[in-house]
Amino acid sequence: MKEIPLLTATDIECRIQQITNKGAVLLLYKTARVDMRILDEVYGEMNWQRHHEVINGNLFCTISVWDGEKSQWVSKQDVGTESNAEAEKGQASDAFKRAGFAWGIGRELYDAPFIFIQAPINKYDRFTVKEIKYSKTERKFTSLVIVDKNGKERYRLNGTKTDRPKAKEPTDEERRQKGIAAISELVKKHKAEQPFADWIKDTMKVESLDGLTVEQLGAVYKGFKKWLES
Repeated sequence: MKEIPLLTATDIECRIQQITNKGAVLLLYKTARVDMRILDEVYGEMNWQRHHEVINGNLFCTISVWDGEKSQWVSKQDVGTESNAEAEKGQASDAFKRAGFAWGIGRELYDAPFIFIQAPINKYDRFTVKEIKYSKTERKFTSLVIVDKNGKERYRLNGTKTDRPKAKEPTDEERRQKGIAAISELVKKHKAEQPFADWIKDTMKVESLDGLTVEQLGAVYKGFKKWLES
């Protein structure tokens, strides 16, 4: 049988699956039009057919493809689920798309990454796949870029890592101030201002925290905490 092409960026749609206070989870999906186009391109408009039937109350779709070498129809089937609107039409479309998965159309979507779009966001926002790349051998996502309706990039996948914005690395001075704040809080909590002043003078040979490095501040915090607990 012929090889099914991987979905392109224009083949894939984005739908908001869940919205939280921090953002939204997106779901990637294909439409029935994509299945029809790929079946036409790969097998020819006259060399495939679809058939729907109800089995035990469930609507199934069978996609059959003509195998010229064997001179016979080859069929694959799957069942659909109802959609929120136009239940019967939605169920028929879903069954068709699922049968398409059975033929390999869009099967790479099963390995789609977890996509989280950070806030602000609302249920009316629309997102589009701008770029997508796959590994040639495994047919899995290696790159994915999603933009909003204004064309602003909101998600990026490179390799196997999602583009959740990296936290800014704190500067040495910011780390120093954080260390000083932690020590001050510890001293205040135990009402040990004078004991601390005596301890740091005897232990560190200094009268204040000014000028101490991040490592020295860490040692001060651990050392004085241990002294308090002794």
